[in-house]
Amino acid sequence: MTTQSYHLPFYFQAVKGVDPQTSGVDILPHGVTVTIATLITGSIITWLGYYVPFMWAGSAIFTTGAGLLYTISQNTPTARWFGYEVLAGAGFGIAIQIPIFAVQVALGAGDIPLGTVLIILSQALGGSVGLSMSQNVFQNSLRQRLKTIAGIDIEAVIAAGGTDLEHVVSADSLAYVRDAFRYGISNAFLVSTALGSVAFLASIGMERRRIKSKKEGGE
Repeated sequence: MTTQSYHLPFYFQAVKGVDPQTSGVDILPHGVTVTIATLITGSIITWLGYYVPFMWAGSAIFTTGAGLLYTISQNTPTARWFGYEVLAGAGFGIAIQIPIFAVQVALGAGDIPLGTVLIILSQALGGSVGLSMSQNVFQNSLRQRLKTIAGIDIEAVIAAGGTDLEHVVSADSLAYVRDAFRYGISNAFLVSTALGSVAFLASIGMERRRIKSKKEGGE
């Protein structure tokens, strides 16, 4: 999720060539869908009591969306990248809160606060590590592709950050530079795809338990 939130603006600005304001609007489907999916999933789990199937579904949907984001290019139509963002955001929103539910079921009342803190810290650390990995992949892939373009200042291109590319490269080289950014961003999205796949495999081993309602707990 962090990887996608960080690199999607680069895609819209450096690859599609839109301004930062438009880029901010274009990434809204991703963030808004996360919020909506989280709220809906939380309500359904509270009602049904079963949470493990949502971990399976969420991680699978997220991985699918992340894999589709890997395929985006300068010519990807709006309907496609919009749908890919929605898929990735929905999958993340569905799955992100499941560990909190699992802690409430698996641990005793006295251990729940500590378990919850550990889950939150793990998610924060995982996001930081994942972002660091994807940034590394992005930078290395971008530099690798930029080296194949003659007559450009690689450091100036990277310093431009995707917002002022037309001011640091010639019109003849601009399309190649945008494609270099596309290549780097796509490879960065592979990191989130791989991590999503690992999360899905890990979710298969989760113990299938049910959250008891207050009425059931009192019986």
